[in-house]
Amino acid sequence: MSTQRGLRFLLAIVCWWPLAFDIEAQAQGFYDNFEDGSATDGTPATWAPVPGYSGSFLVRDGDYVLTRPSGSEEMYAVVSPGTFADTSVRTQARLSGSNASWFGVFARVDLAIPTAYIALLRSNGSLEIWLFGPSSPKLASASVGIDPRSQDVRLRFDVIGSELSAWAWREEDSMPTAPQVTVLHRALSSGIVGVAGDLGTRLSNSEAIFRYVDVTVPGLSSPTDITLSNLTVVENQPSGAAVGTFSTTDPDAGNTFTYTLVNGSGSTDNGAFTISGSTLYTAASFNYEGKSNYSVRIRTTDQGGLWFEKLFTVQVTDVAEPPFEITEFGVEFTTGIVIRWTCEAGYTYQLRYAETLAADDWHDIGPAYVANDGETSMSFTDTGASAAVDRFYVVVRAPLE
Repeated sequence: MSTQRGLRFLLAIVCWWPLAFDIEAQAQGFYDNFEDGSATDGTPATWAPVPGYSGSFLVRDGDYVLTRPSGSEEMYAVVSPGTFADTSVRTQARLSGSNASWFGVFARVDLAIPTAYIALLRSNGSLEIWLFGPSSPKLASASVGIDPRSQDVRLRFDVIGSELSAWAWREEDSMPTAPQVTVLHRALSSGIVGVAGDLGTRLSNSEAIFRYVDVTVPGLSSPTDITLSNLTVVENQPSGAAVGTFSTTDPDAGNTFTYTLVNGSGSTDNGAFTISGSTLYTAASFNYEGKSNYSVRIRTTDQGGLWFEKLFTVQVTDVAEPPFEITEFGVEFTTGIVIRWTCEAGYTYQLRYAETLAADDWHDIGPAYVANDGETSMSFTDTGASAAVDRFYVVVRAPLE
């Protein structure tokens, strides 16, 4: 898109079946993360190109991918579960290909004219709001310094009454508290919504890759915060230990929430935890000496599909390890050297020896021993020690993983 040539409109309509749309579903909006692997199964909608237009609009690896067709640069896809007057459209996307120019979301689309409001982020970091129509004027813009060709970017476009507002931020950052671009405009009153991309020249082989599309409407506010009742866990507990309980701050009274572990910045240790209901549980036994903190990314979602994400760091609490000691060290001339030590369930004990005290001369004697419940003593007879001039021993204890 440019101010010189306006917008060329290549569309893919998303049809809901049947066409008599449920009003409650319209009020709730919709959320499509494309993870079901299909764009045509109707969950939550069916995506299909408009007849007469070429182009590739496919789900690939859980993403909705717009691939530039031969002879076209701009590509558009719309979803139509009824029309929306006031709308908030969010997406996470990136551009692939050095010639790709921008990606965007749009609202109040009328295919019959056609007209639409579009918020887009260019590869030069310009965040812009346009009115698509006969003249396609740019309504407002600001530089946000983010190139969507090198990273995932989140884009939000609110069309509320006559106020149009746009935000753009890196996937690993928090959303700006205020829109970077806002403008008043009264030309369009309602319509459907969608996503778009300008993929450059005919030889560019570029793509616009959308991770999800999230459409909400005013009157249903998104959650604004998540808290976790406890941020510490004592080391050496078995898997399944309760960490804490989540709660959500939401402007809407009476809402209910579900909590999930989600990918993104800060989700490094998600695999070490599970969630049941509103409680976070460990999925492994933690050892303070091995790792003292864990990072998780949590999403809270209300019954209308609106959500909020937050990072949490869970600290592992160190506890005093129970002492153990060597209780017997003796020579049996017919069998070898006997070593006996105290033990406790939940730990492994590795016996090692060296014939010098050099750091690289220590060797394991067999596999580590695992202490069973109720076991208090272990022993080992080193039958290979009789021929050694000198031999040193050490027992290394470690928490059972």
